[in-house]
Order: sequence, then structure tokens, then C-alpha cells
Amino acid sequence: MHKINLISTNKFWVSIIIFLIIGLVIGLITIYTFTVYLIPESAIGKYILENIYYMFILVSSIIIYFSITGIYYYRLNINSYVIQATSGDVLSSLISNNDFFDISHDMLTDYSFFNRSFSFNKTLVLRIKKPKSKLITKRFNLTLISKKEIEKISNVLSEIIAKNN
Repeated sequence: MHKINLISTNKFWVSIIIFLIIGLVIGLITIYTFTVYLIPESAIGKYILENIYYMFILVSSIIIYFSITGIYYYRLNINSYVIQATSGDVLSSLISNNDFFDISHDMLTDYSFFNRSFSFNKTLVLRIKKPKSKLITKRFNLTLISKKEIEKISNVLSEIIAKNN
């Protein structure tokens, strides 16, 4: 088998989503403040003040959507000897621990990817065999992973499983 060195992460995209949400909240507050204090009697000011609830509902819906579906960061590192993965929800990572594991290639028995409906997330499911013939299923949520990245990860994991059999 040739040398394997695959590192996959989504920190850039997670940062973009977080800045987008923060920008929406700050933008809504800025528009409201600007309208109330600087142009309350103009036609634009009156229109914005009458319809500020719709903007609030839109921004709240976006925040609730990302809170429910989750924004997960991940780092997958596969080299010639081990598979290392870290995954965690950005919003709850301050409170709880992240998912992390480090296994040798011979412990991996199977893998699969699942799409999450109405979400930007996909789930990587790894089936791992422990030394005492105990099978464990480990799930990792991956936010905004591209088809190209899935293909690269699938090729490497398929190669590892083929080598194990």
C-alpha cells in the first residue's frame, strides 16, 4: 500500500457561517437603531419600523435553524498507521467535550456516509472492531463537506478496509 496522508477539515466554512449569523444580528440591531434615532419620520424609516418584525422573524428563524441542525466542525486525519477524527458542535463545544478518537487501520471494518435531511450536515459512520471482537459504531457529523472531500475520504477508507480483508 502506498503512503496515505489525508487531512480534511471545515474550519473555514464554520467560521463563515458564524460570521454570517453574527453579521445578521448586528445588522438587524444597526438597522433598527439607525431607523429609530436618525430617520424615524421619513418614508423609509416608517416602512422599516412597520416591518421590523419581519426582519426579526427572518433572523430569528436562521438562528433557530442553525441551533437545531447544528454547526459542526471536524478534523479528519488519516495517515499510514492511524485514523484520527475530531468533531464537535460549535455552539455546545464550550460546555461539553468534543468527539475524538484515534484508531489503527486494522480496527476499521466498515464506513458509510448519511445525508441529513433539511441540513448542511452529513454523518460519517465508522464501524470499529475492538480486540475482544466487540463492534462499535462511531458517528461524526460533518458540516458543509463537499462531494470531492467525501470521495477522497471514501477512497482512502475503502483502501484501508480492502487491505484489512
